[in-house]
Amino acid sequence: MIKHPGKIKNKIKLGFTMGEALVALVFIGFIAVYAIPTLNNQIKWAQYSSLAKKAKTVLDQGLLKYSQDNGNSIYCGYWKVNPYGGGATCKGYDSKGNCTGWIFKATGDNIPSDYNGRFDDCKDIYASFLVNMNVVKECSSNAYAKGCIPENMEGIDTIYKNKNDGVSDFDANKQTAGISGFRKANIRSGKAFVTADGMIFIPYGSFSMPILLVDLNGQKGPNKWGHDIHGFIAKINDLKSNPSFLPYIQSTAYIEGGGRTTYHVLYGKTH
Repeated sequence: MIKHPGKIKNKIKLGFTMGEALVALVFIGFIAVYAIPTLNNQIKWAQYSSLAKKAKTVLDQGLLKYSQDNGNSIYCGYWKVNPYGGGATCKGYDSKGNCTGWIFKATGDNIPSDYNGRFDDCKDIYASFLVNMNVVKECSSNAYAKGCIPENMEGIDTIYKNKNDGVSDFDANKQTAGISGFRKANIRSGKAFVTADGMIFIPYGSFSMPILLVDLNGQKGPNKWGHDIHGFIAKINDLKSNPSFLPYIQSTAYIEGGGRTTYHVLYGKTH
């Protein structure tokens, strides 16, 4: 005979009590506080990486188009391996901290005109970029005043000063003597152009040398070096090979807080 128990001692609970629900909500909130910022950060860097790759492709395609149109090798690139062996140094500084000339450190001799590379075609290539890169706005000078670059974009000198309290203008200029074209005042007064997708391209000086800064998302923030602002430099193996653009501005001295090198953003790793 099957006996039916008069009392079920173990009852199965269905649902949650109010206390248990509150505990679950607190736990979910705790996870969200830490997980959502991490996820947003990952999304941000994935977007920067995609845009940096796009910028490099656009620049490389610009070089290729120029080569195809002109049917010759491109003389617009820094040496990947310096044929002179390197060893250049500034021979002196003026009252503002600007370098007065470059010499071989070992001998004191002046460096030759092609010490860094060959730049014969650079200005023609810049003109070609303006024609072939879907440019919607060009500032041939005074890029900030004419609205090509955002107000809060820093230069390498101001970034250096922000990172080193008490540094004088002279010392900041001396520190950045080798790349003075990207000091804040020179960026503001120099050239820039904006493409249809909103990217801002800022050539070094008058583009007598193949270096550009690119603000990947244009006027949209944060407009910070190492975040949405990255550098590219065209390099060549020799005079028989056409240049390609590589990451530029690798020094953390010129990256604003929390930023990454262009190499890291492009390739997902450091050197």
